[in-house]
Amino acid sequence: MKRAAIYARVSTNNGQDPEVQLAEIREFCMRREWTTVKEYVDKGISGAKEVGRRWIICLLIAAGARWTVLLSIDTTVLPAACANL
Repeated sequence: MKRAAIYARVSTNNGQDPEVQLAEIREFCMRREWTTVKEYVDKGISGAKEVGRRWIICLLIAAGARWTVLLSIDTTVLPAACANL
């Protein structure tokens, strides 16, 4: 069984809700009987700015130890720092 980490990001707080992305990915995991072990959310943070995105440190520490798959609605929301994960 795969262990999934989920990443959701919305760039503004103007009516955007990362819960929409999270719900879709949770459903995807449930249909495949994958276990969601961690959810990372950036709310109101531009994808162009990596400053202050503490979750990337958590992702790197947890990589391989806690999850086997990283899921996101759109991989373009991932920062360049994730390119080598």
